[in-house]
Amino acid sequence: MLSREELEAMPDRRREYLLLDRLNEKLIAAKKGFGATDPQSLASFLDAVQHNREVWNAFALDVTHQDNSLPSATKKLVAELAVVVNGISNVAIQQYSETDVDFLASINRVVMEGLSLEPQSEVSPPT
Repeated sequence: MLSREELEAMPDRRREYLLLDRLNEKLIAAKKGFGATDPQSLASFLDAVQHNREVWNAFALDVTHQDNSLPSATKKLVAELAVVVNGISNVAIQQYSETDVDFLASINRVVMEGLSLEPQSEVSPPT
């Protein structure tokens, strides 16, 4: 486990990557108990999905700040992904859906891949 000082010294992209990685670990661990009716398995599932949703809400809020230096197109995509994550999280919780947990983890993995690349100048999103 990294210390607070080590985390604060990291570039934002690296911290965000590590956070998404830990969220995926929680989502995968919650899936291991999937289908079980015991309260602990259900609590782990709900906690993993909710924690993932909260992080995406924080990402969406962060891109609205004027001092956020991300390109406009990237900000828009992050905000749109947060909306998608919220919707999928609602369905996952309402239906106790393993498929939706996989989808949430997939979104995180794709974003992690982007975070591992070198930043580029502003690029227009595909039409």
